[in-house]
Amino acid sequence: MIKKMILASKTLNLPAMKIRAVKATALILVLKATHPPLLMKLRRASKRAEMSRLNPNPTRRISKTGKRINPKLANSKARRATKAKINLAKILLRLARTKVSLKNSHSSLV
Repeated sequence: MIKKMILASKTLNLPAMKIRAVKATALILVLKATHPPLLMKLRRASKRAEMSRLNPNPTRRISKTGKRINPKLANSKARRATKAKINLAKILLRLARTKVSLKNSHSSLV
């Protein structure tokens, strides 16, 4: 299925961004099938990173419990979340390489 998605994106001549999105979707599908808890971790990390990026006023950042967070602390939390996301993406790629045979996909997940 993943091979088909990637090959389809190549034959349809989609822009690189779309191909990346297809790859991400493919990876998520692999992860969902093999390691559901890891997928949850990835989602949580990406959500955290997204929240910190979208926050327009970091000095008035409020935590989930309703308390104000020190902006410097908030930044380091965002950095950690992004790092976690990158690490999980690496794990995902490794998983994808081992779980899915990539012979016909020109190793485009790598």
